[in-house]
Amino acid sequence: MHPRVRHITISAPPLCHRVKTSFFVDAYARMPYIQSLDLRVFYSIQWIEADILELLRGLSDLKKVIFPEFYLTSTIITTLSRMKHIRVIKSEHTPKQRPGEATDVTVDSFAPVLRQGAFPVLRDLDITARLGDFDQFINADFAPVNITSLYISTYAKHKPEELHRLLLTLSKHCRLLSRLRIKLLQVPKHFSLVPANQITFDTLRPLLSFLNLTAFEIMHKYPVNITLEEVEELASRWPSLEMLSLNEEPLVMHDFTLDLRALIPFARHCPKLRRLGLFMDGTTAKLEPRQTQELKPLAALSVLSVGTSKVHDPGTVAAFLSYICPPECKLDINLTWTSHSCDKLSNNVLSEVQARRANWKRVEDFLPLFIQLWRGERERSRALQREVENLRTGNAPSIDKPQASVNVIEVNTEASDSSVPRRQTNRRKAIAFKKGNSCIIA
Repeated sequence: MHPRVRHITISAPPLCHRVKTSFFVDAYARMPYIQSLDLRVFYSIQWIEADILELLRGLSDLKKVIFPEFYLTSTIITTLSRMKHIRVIKSEHTPKQRPGEATDVTVDSFAPVLRQGAFPVLRDLDITARLGDFDQFINADFAPVNITSLYISTYAKHKPEELHRLLLTLSKHCRLLSRLRIKLLQVPKHFSLVPANQITFDTLRPLLSFLNLTAFEIMHKYPVNITLEEVEELASRWPSLEMLSLNEEPLVMHDFTLDLRALIPFARHCPKLRRLGLFMDGTTAKLEPRQTQELKPLAALSVLSVGTSKVHDPGTVAAFLSYICPPECKLDINLTWTSHSCDKLSNNVLSEVQARRANWKRVEDFLPLFIQLWRGERERSRALQREVENLRTGNAPSIDKPQASVNVIEVNTEASDSSVPRRQTNRRKAIAFKKGNSCIIA
């Protein structure tokens, strides 16, 4: 440890170590100019909060902190708000960074004390709190309204109205927000749908009033109640969209409002879209083959996340996706619920998830082949179009070369039924372009 250290990862002393303050005092005394701190602790914040506060007060140059998931208490946030250089506050749950105890941030209200000049340069905030508490936090005086990235996780039970109210607050105060992720991680006790608790398009409608938002993610136990027509409206009013994760992995998996046609509006209206997640019934419904061939691909798409969506016929689904997905696009078929500090999922749910994942794995295996075949078709079609255009251009009148032979042919198509009047005979003119042994009739 020395004064030139700027970035450090610290594993706190074991819980059995009675005096922990000296450990952190040594850290900031020997490394006073640390700018990035990654703190990894395997026990509850209540055993070490005072020591962490001592550490933060000694690191006046700190710009970025990464804490375990349930470590950003009201007191910790209050202290961070008074640090002049803090730009990034993150909470993580990884194998190397255990979450702590959920009750440390779910029992008490999230109510930091902010004063004038709080969070002068904060741009990225990742926190676990109740939606109502965070709504009050953003509405308070001196709140960090200039953030550009916000990630909220909550394990408490919430109503769609609370989410709607928070989105309205954020759209009003946080005008610079470009990335927003909200994860409602409460696992249902009974895996049956409660329509009154579903998120709807009207719940999410405030998103359309954000001026700079390019990425949005929502995660919830129930499927989002949104129609194909509403998806069309969402996509058409959000052309700058780059990432959308519309709750593609609900735990209640048997109520579908969308099928694969939901991908089409994004292909039509969102040219910058790089990642898309939707919960869909894996069928193309009434889409005609001709309509499929006319689909516009999502040229920028690199990841299509299907979550707990269902597949009926992997081959048909792969064929359809080959028209929508560019060659570099990858299918994401993983479940992320198990990576959070939520209740253990039942065996029935996990079995259903695995069965659906197996079918999507077959789609994943088929997709590169179909993309290659479809790409070959498009290349042949473009080559034929170029050939036709070259023939047209090569046979156009020019003062530099003799005019090619152009024949005007009058074609009569007469009805075989003598009862049809002669005046209904169709007459069309076709132009035949001759070039060598080739003849194109247009």
